[in-house]
Amino acid sequence: MHAFGRKIPWLVLLFALGVAAPAAAEVDFIFKHDQFPPDIASAASQATGIPLPTQPGFVQGEGFGQVYVPQANQYPIKIVGIDLIMAAPPNGGEGTADATIEVWLHEGDMPGGAPAFSISTSDLINPQTGDFGSPLTGDSAMQFEFDWTDPEGHPPEVISGNFSIVVRFASPASDLSAEWGTFQCSQQEMLGMCGCQQVGTLNDQASTKHANLLSIIFPLGQCSGATKQFKFADDVGVTGDFILRARTLAAAGGPCEPDCDGKVCGTDGCGGACGTCGEGDKCSGGKCVPDTCAKQCDGKECGDDGCGGQCGECAEGKTCSDGKCTGGGCDAAANCAGKECGDDGCGGVCGICEGSDQCVQGHCKGPCKPQCVDKQCGDDGCGGVCGICEGDGQCVQGKCEGGAVEEDDVTVLSISPGSGSEDEDTDVSISGKGFQPGATVKLGGTFLSAVQFVSAEYITAKVPAGMTPGTYGLFVINPDGGTGTLMNAFEVLGSVEGGSAGGCSTGTSGSTPAAAALLLAAVLLWAARRVRS
Repeated sequence: MHAFGRKIPWLVLLFALGVAAPAAAEVDFIFKHDQFPPDIASAASQATGIPLPTQPGFVQGEGFGQVYVPQANQYPIKIVGIDLIMAAPPNGGEGTADATIEVWLHEGDMPGGAPAFSISTSDLINPQTGDFGSPLTGDSAMQFEFDWTDPEGHPPEVISGNFSIVVRFASPASDLSAEWGTFQCSQQEMLGMCGCQQVGTLNDQASTKHANLLSIIFPLGQCSGATKQFKFADDVGVTGDFILRARTLAAAGGPCEPDCDGKVCGTDGCGGACGTCGEGDKCSGGKCVPDTCAKQCDGKECGDDGCGGQCGECAEGKTCSDGKCTGGGCDAAANCAGKECGDDGCGGVCGICEGSDQCVQGHCKGPCKPQCVDKQCGDDGCGGVCGICEGDGQCVQGKCEGGAVEEDDVTVLSISPGSGSEDEDTDVSISGKGFQPGATVKLGGTFLSAVQFVSAEYITAKVPAGMTPGTYGLFVINPDGGTGTLMNAFEVLGSVEGGSAGGCSTGTSGSTPAAAALLLAAVLLWAARRVRS
């Protein structure tokens, strides 16, 4: 990830789309989960002043996205455009990637089946040139417009349920460890690190549970196979909300009109209930009938009790979502009591951390230092892992236990010292087991020099000067191909005058300062179908 240190003017590219003015019954509404203002220009301006995590690790066919849950009175919904902010490698590179933009309609929490609409970035019209083709661009806030005058130039209306926007990478991944400044772009199949894209996602400082999607090869630890699975980002260790929005025309605002005709109980169509049944009865088809069902209302303020009734009713102006009353009279001040930063629960933030500080559970804290000393596996305390146990091995208190163990297995236990300056060589000692004469040693994608085999449990080497500041994984590779790994093993420290750069692969997250500020530019693109002769 890299930080944003200066305010960049917002460049507006005007382009006449010829889209008819919205009907009086429609209102502009932006679906989003990130902490920044709805206006993408304002969001970009705020993003230039704080450090934010990125996710550079995606292989071809993998993607990221978000799930949006409309309220009952917002249907029908027209998706008129998509806004997003992408990050580019901090140490150079092309900074562009081809992708497919998908719109999924679904009733459940997560997409399934096939997308209702998709369009390639090669089929986008660039308003500056009038030509087809505009890939995702790093260090840019981008706007995509759908043409609602063309029946094939826009997604279908959302008339019920939920919808998701997914950005799927079409470009092959590659080893961009030099560009991103970390080992996580290296081809390390056993760690699920299969290369990187020339652009990565940009994440905010707070996570909305089960809102951010990853479409990835799963389970982690393999780099081949056509099957990609949808996973919630927070379930695989990726923190922060993607800066990805859906601009829509929704039904007119105002309170939802409850529909309780012929019903004495059950939902009123607006997130509330038409009534509740007495003790010993349950609601079935809007009627109260004898209850032989055990109600499931623990931890729920509202919604279905599992027996045809409701767990409670939400106040006027609020709707029921996942058992909680949301929207309406949101009290940001109350939600921010005792918090310096993070989500205020009302679409805004309680505050923004300065400099390189990160928001952790509502408080601004300095950059996280992985805690992996003497640990082979398990949580590193910063949203990542210290290592992954092979085969059937289980992680028990930071150690891999059980599983099939081959005689030539290689294990890396520690490296000492655990850090060194970028300005000078650093002599290190590596302990473990299974080392062989002629073994090579790497930090990320950099081979160490002066490697000396001392014993099967001990190797010495030299970390060369000039490595990019950041935290690196350690790899010991035997002549027979056996490889031992220690995640987040060694930190290259920046010089007094310099900064540092970092990044993360899919499945982890991180945030480190950068030597250069992020360059933000606005790109307005027209999503249209290419007419092919």
